[in-house]
Amino acid sequence: MKARLPQGYGGGGASNLQQLARQAQKMQEQMEAVSNELEEKEYSATSGGDAVKATVTGKMEVKSVETDGYVAQILIGITAPEDIVLSAEKPLRFANWRGMLVPADGSEAAFGPVNTLDDGDGKASTIDVLLTQSVTAKNTDAPFAAGSTWTLYLVDLVYSSTDETLTEGEWQFPISFGADNCDDRELELLTSPILMKAGTGWLPDGTDVVMEFPVSSFKLRKFSSKIVRDTAAETEEQRAESYTDFYGWNGHFICVVMKDGTRIELWDQENDSAIDLTQVDYVLLPDGTKLPAPEQ
Repeated sequence: MKARLPQGYGGGGASNLQQLARQAQKMQEQMEAVSNELEEKEYSATSGGDAVKATVTGKMEVKSVETDGYVAQILIGITAPEDIVLSAEKPLRFANWRGMLVPADGSEAAFGPVNTLDDGDGKASTIDVLLTQSVTAKNTDAPFAAGSTWTLYLVDLVYSSTDETLTEGEWQFPISFGADNCDDRELELLTSPILMKAGTGWLPDGTDVVMEFPVSSFKLRKFSSKIVRDTAAETEEQRAESYTDFYGWNGHFICVVMKDGTRIELWDQENDSAIDLTQVDYVLLPDGTKLPAPEQ
C-alpha cells in the first residue's frame, strides 16, 4: 500500500530474485551439509513438527508458523547472553529483510515487515521477533498453501535504529505448511458487484485522486484480504487506470470492526493484525460504507 511500506522497501530488481531462486535450489540440495556446518560452528539445529530451533551465542527459536495461504507469520524467540538487554523499544531486524523466505521451486521470494515484541517472560535478555511474509505478485494463488515448502534464510541480527550488529551469521531453516498451521478460510463480503472508491494518484498538493470502480469480490482472511475489480463492467476510463488503492485514500482506511468493537486496519499486502473470522461484525470502507460479515 502506498506511503505505508516500512523504510527500505523497494528495489532489488529481477537479478536479485534470480539469485534468490538459485539459492533456493541449492538450499534443498545442501540442507544436510548446512546442518553439519552449523554443528561445527557450535550452533545447534533441531527439527520437530513445524518448529525448527537454532542456538547462536544463546538461543534463536522458531516458536510458531502460521498462514492463511497468502500471508505467513513466523514468530522467532531470541535469548541473548545474560549481560545483553533486549527490548521492544529497541527493535531488531535481519540484514536480509528482502527475500528471507524462499520457495522450494525457486519462484518469487517472500518478504515483509519485522516487528519486535515483548515475549512476556519478564527476562531482560529475551525477546520475540515476528516476521510477516507475503509475495508481491498479484496473480499468485495461495503461495503458502498446505503442502508447500519454503526455506527461511536469515542473515545477521541487527538493531533497526542504529544498524549495530547484535550477532553475525547465516541460518537456513526448512518451513512447511500443512493442515496444522494453514488456516485457509475466507469470508466473501459481497453477494453481488458494488462500486468502490479507490485512490488512483495524487494531485500537486498531495491529495489523492479518487475514482469509483466496479468490484466483484472482497475476500477477508486471517492475515490478508483480496479485492477484485470487475473489469468486464468497467468503462474505458476506469480500465485505463492500472493503479488502484482501495485500502486507503485521503487519510481514511479500510477497517474490520469486530463484534466487541475492536477495529483492525486492512493493508494492501497484509492485515494490521490477525483476524478471528468468526468474530467479524462488518468491514468499514474509507467512504463510510459498511459491508456486513455473512452469517457463519
